[in-house]
Amino acid sequence: MSAFTAINLAPASAPVAAKSTTPLVFTALAGSFIANLGAQFAGTNLADIQGSLGVSADEVSWVTTIYSAANFFGFVASPVLARALGLRRLFLASAVAFAVIAWLCSSATSLPFLLFLRALHGFVGGTFGPMAFVALFRAWNGPRLPFGLALLAFVLLVSVNAGPVVSGYLEAAVGWRGLFLTQGLVGVTLVFAGLRWLPASPANLSELKSDWVAALLLAVATSSLLMVISQGTRRFWFESPLIATLATVGIGAWIGFTVMYFVSPIRIVNLRKFLDPRFGAPITMNFIIRATFSITVYALPLLLGFTQGYRPLEMANALQWNLVPQIAAFPLAWWLVSRHDGRVSMLIGLLACFFGVALASDASNLTAAAQLHASLALIGAGQMLFLVPGVMIGAGSIKPEDGPTAAIAFNMSTVGGTAIGTGLLSHFTTEREKFHSSVLVEHVSWLNPFQSDRLTALADKLATRTGDETLATARAVAQIGAGVRREAWLLAINDAFVLVAVVLLLTTFVVVFIGPAPPPVRIRSGDLQ
Repeated sequence: MSAFTAINLAPASAPVAAKSTTPLVFTALAGSFIANLGAQFAGTNLADIQGSLGVSADEVSWVTTIYSAANFFGFVASPVLARALGLRRLFLASAVAFAVIAWLCSSATSLPFLLFLRALHGFVGGTFGPMAFVALFRAWNGPRLPFGLALLAFVLLVSVNAGPVVSGYLEAAVGWRGLFLTQGLVGVTLVFAGLRWLPASPANLSELKSDWVAALLLAVATSSLLMVISQGTRRFWFESPLIATLATVGIGAWIGFTVMYFVSPIRIVNLRKFLDPRFGAPITMNFIIRATFSITVYALPLLLGFTQGYRPLEMANALQWNLVPQIAAFPLAWWLVSRHDGRVSMLIGLLACFFGVALASDASNLTAAAQLHASLALIGAGQMLFLVPGVMIGAGSIKPEDGPTAAIAFNMSTVGGTAIGTGLLSHFTTEREKFHSSVLVEHVSWLNPFQSDRLTALADKLATRTGDETLATARAVAQIGAGVRREAWLLAINDAFVLVAVVLLLTTFVVVFIGPAPPPVRIRSGDLQ
């Protein structure tokens, strides 16, 4: 019997003891949801932060990169801290720190200070994800676990897509500083929820005995990789001393972690677990599907920014067509995994994402949000149909001793997949824009009679307004150049859509390696121990 089948599904009439743990689980899931949601707030409003602090676009991009990189340090530390301090103490400490740092971010007046705070914020935010795993497996480790894992998938997915939507409306109402103040208020709410619903437990400081050197090396290795890929395109990759240094540090950290893994008696993760297809394949596919989030995080905002000049509020209105179908697809995903092989829902989800991305790949300079509604809806619903069984299969196959491995792996693949996928797609799009631009420029020449006549006509029209033929000609050339550049970017964005569609289609073949994943067995509540 497979691990997926062995997880029993209880009916609605669960025992009272199980019902009493519901607030605990929902409090821990809320912490993970808020941390992931807040991570998206700054990313969708970088232009306003840039203008307020008076920095360049390349400099302000570190506001999101440093947060995601710091998440990895929280991921590796959280399982050990939860065992040593107890879930309640760690949750309350993280919630207080999350609220205080968010308030300080709202008052930042310089980029270095904001980056320092965002690094701290990222570390604290990174502790919430593994805590959700710990709370779920402690409280619902039994017949309620399948639905708990489905809820975890919902939280990990919806929080990311809800970020740009919520922040768009908040930023329009209270400005970018208000986004951080809102996170602070929500952090205070988490403190009260933790005080009310999380049970006290004795501290066990002996659990702090762990291979902290290996943990630090793993965090440095993964965060360095993320920063190199996220910032590489902006800084021309290894032509930048910073990127070269980060890559060197990352390679050294990977080597050090590998050595420590084989010589240390205490291992923070079990790498052998990744060889299990029922664990390794879902983790890999989670990383891939998260990488395709670059469509909604990067490609679509870039497209609508070029064609329609969308601001965060307009993007929030557009991305509702991704978020609402995604939430609505959760009951369908649960119904499918409850009655059919989990791979059925995964395949349907991947194919829905494939068709959604493919539909968007013929964008033009007239494309607006209305032309992307079907694409956004298919992508949103498909992501939910894929991730629910993916998390249930991957996490449902772990043993108690592999809990830290699962918590770290799922959270790293979630955050890393999105950030690394966006960085790689950004590089691909930039390179394709250079290619299309060079091809288009070859066809825009004075020697081309059609282009020459068009330029002359445009210059004559502008001369009637300015009265200066030299200035009119310069403006005509500038307009044509801007048109060529816009068309090159549109073609490059379409190429990015095609690339992601191909990746999604190829990912469907990975589902085969998972093996059969029958639906959870239903048992009567009277049979529960």
